[in-house]
Amino acid sequence: MRRRLDLAVLLISHDLPVVERVADRIAVLRAGELVEIGPAHQIGAAPEHPYTRHLVSSAPRLARPADSGDADPTDHLVQPSNALPGSSGVRS
Repeated sequence: MRRRLDLAVLLISHDLPVVERVADRIAVLRAGELVEIGPAHQIGAAPEHPYTRHLVSSAPRLARPADSGDADPTDHLVQPSNALPGSSGVRS
């Protein structure tokens, strides 16, 4: 619908996997400063700025299930590999 009606959408979120799915381009801000901007697929796959790399690596992502048997329904979640500097990480 966005493309059909030639609309622009501004989405503000820390959830980069969601942003990657709906955005053509992503701008990453840290403390009000623009630190990286580029195509969504590039930011998600190969972020250049350290802050962007931390955001990308800390976001849980859905892995593609091998099959749809009787597996644990939470097995598809990929846990963050590290937390942002100065944070305590993900709490259980």
